[in-house]
Amino acid sequence: MNIKIASKEDIKDGIKEIVEAVKEFPDFHVKGLIVTDKYYETLINLCMQNGKIIIAKDNNKIIGCIMGLINGNVFTAMNELVTIVTWVHKNKRTSSAFYRMFKMYKDEFTKLKQDNKIDRVLMAQLANDKTNIKFDKLNFKLIEKTYEWR
Repeated sequence: MNIKIASKEDIKDGIKEIVEAVKEFPDFHVKGLIVTDKYYETLINLCMQNGKIIIAKDNNKIIGCIMGLINGNVFTAMNELVTIVTWVHKNKRTSSAFYRMFKMYKDEFTKLKQDNKIDRVLMAQLANDKTNIKFDKLNFKLIEKTYEWR
């Protein structure tokens, strides 16, 4: 398994795998918006331009990714690396892929913080999250809970 920062070539060759990864998150949609593969491709390209994408490849196929987008928060005046996707292929979830990708992601966001490009990193845990990521063991602290009513 190879863990690396995604290049334009990786994204071009692996866009279908990453789009399928993003589609695994049923809450990742906007009501009333027709979400097409082109929408996801635009989001992925935005993360490439103004964020970070770390991928795991196995047999030249993308089997995992962590995608983050640098966003200016108008309420806190902080630049945040907002982690929008953490995904590992369902057949590889018992492997070390996530933690190996996270180590590289952490190295990258540490550099961004040292270069004053971001103030903090945010990772959301969805209510229906099946990844069992232990965010506290990754040195994240819970800062808020969000409740939803529809």
